[in-house]
Amino acid sequence: MVLLLIAIVMALPILASCQNIPVATDDGHTPPILDPALELKIREDFLQFLVDTYWTNGNELNLEQVWVLGYYGNFSGCEMVHLRTPYLIPDMDILCMIIAAAGYHIIFPGFADYHAVSLYKDSKFYTLGEAYGLGLITKADIYNIGKQLDSSFTERYPKPLR
Repeated sequence: MVLLLIAIVMALPILASCQNIPVATDDGHTPPILDPALELKIREDFLQFLVDTYWTNGNELNLEQVWVLGYYGNFSGCEMVHLRTPYLIPDMDILCMIIAAAGYHIIFPGFADYHAVSLYKDSKFYTLGEAYGLGLITKADIYNIGKQLDSSFTERYPKPLR
């Protein structure tokens, strides 16, 4: 009985991380909430991205197999989302991925795949590096994103002088 209780307690953080829970901000304000209509549009566009990019062997993809694990807010007109689908998991399971952009290295725990953490704008998906390189987001945006995604980010990168 005690072992069962310990197993349940240890599994709670894993189960909690699988929900679409908005990320808390460090300024004490309410975390960002993704509008349901926009979430549906993002999922539809990501499904089309998957079909265009990874379509092989006639895999049947559908909207129920695409979900938003986390929403981090709007940065310079781009929506920052963490997307997941079972089709991106095989052969990509590692402890973390490192996102490099604008001179920062953000450590994001979980699965490594190119578009797991994406910026979305005008029905297209970008990595942080791509979005920064195209001028869609600023270095300050990446800094603020890094604070949300990586718990040790501010220890490695103190807030830059303006």
